Amino acid sequence: MEPGLVRIARCLRSLTFAAGLGVCATGCLVIPTPEFNSGSARANLGKQTLLRFEPGKTTRTDVMLALGEPDAVSPDERQLAYRSQKICGFWFVGAYYSGTGGVFEKDRYLVFDFDAEGRLEKTERSVHCLTSANVATVLPATATGDYGLRAEEICRRSCAVWYPHLNGFKDKHWEMVPGFPGQLLFTRSNLVFISQAQFANAPPELAIAYASLQECRVDNYFLGRRLVVRTQAGESHAFALQQSIGGTPDKQAALAGRDFIQSRVLRRWCE
Repeated sequence: MEPGLVRIARCLRSLTFAAGLGVCATGCLVIPTPEFNSGSARANLGKQTLLRFEPGKTTRTDVMLALGEPDAVSPDERQLAYRSQKICGFWFVGAYYSGTGGVFEKDRYLVFDFDAEGRLEKTERSVHCLTSANVATVLPATATGDYGLRAEEICRRSCAVWYPHLNGFKDKHWEMVPGFPGQLLFTRSNLVFISQAQFANAPPELAIAYASLQECRVDNYFLGRRLVVRTQAGESHAFALQQSIGGTPDKQAALAGRDFIQSRVLRRWCE
């Protein structure tokens, strides 16, 4: 198997002509490439994968032996989801020290449905182009889950980008802190962040007990709006709540999240 950098270099050499086509008046450069694995998801899924499994004969064990541990499992264990991720292009804006860039991604999910006896009933294949989709949009979680914690009801949830150790817009160079997309869950006792890149059944990237919070607010900066929490130990985290994954900011969700957290903290103080 070729090293990732070698594959990227070959892709760029083969499509150098695209650079001239991709430059627009705003200084944006778009370079399409042949698809290659991103390295952040499983690489054993392809267009022919589903042909290896036959409804009515294939069992849940057969699928797991062939593909490995699934990325998500439904609570009744009758659905397994597997995710692959390909990079299909690069984008760049600006130049020199002020430039930035990223990749265009294509997520592919294979979902296997089994009957009560564990035999395959049907398979589904979904593709999300030019973006990365959270597994919860393909195989939604139930209203409860432990996420490495004790099982609690999820009272609210929202698509969000997490900015670790950032005090909203008050810290210097806040625009340089990278964000991580995922889901922000509000349980009865904890604020929980599930990263888009992690396995759905893995422990959360972040879990903060409301009882440990000293402050919760919403910061504004022009059109930007972030939910900010600060613990009694002085650790801050910021979240940009969105209407959908990679979508527009959700003002109402940010305000409702702040009010919910403040109500839980106040209730805790009164107990």
